[in-house]
Amino acid sequence: MPMPDDAQDWYRSVLDEDGVVRNSVARIEDGVLHIEQGPLVGQEARVHKIDRRKRWCLVDVGEGDSAFRELLALDVPSKT
Repeated sequence: MPMPDDAQDWYRSVLDEDGVVRNSVARIEDGVLHIEQGPLVGQEARVHKIDRRKRWCLVDVGEGDSAFRELLALDVPSKT
C-alpha cells in the first residue's frame, strides 16, 4: 500500500537536505510541550507520547483512516 499524499507531504516538510529527519529540542512548561528547535517546531499538536529518558516521541502522520504514528527523536532537557 503506497503512503498517502498528505503523509508524503509531511515527511518532505521535516526532512533536511540529506533526506534525514533530525532531532528536535523542546521543553515542557506547566505540562505544556513547547518545541524550540528542529523539524517539529509548530507541530506540538501532533506529538502524543514522549519518553524523555530515551529521547523520542510518537508523532501523528497523515489524516483520517490512513493516519499512523511515527517514532522520532525529541530531546526534552527541561521540565518545569
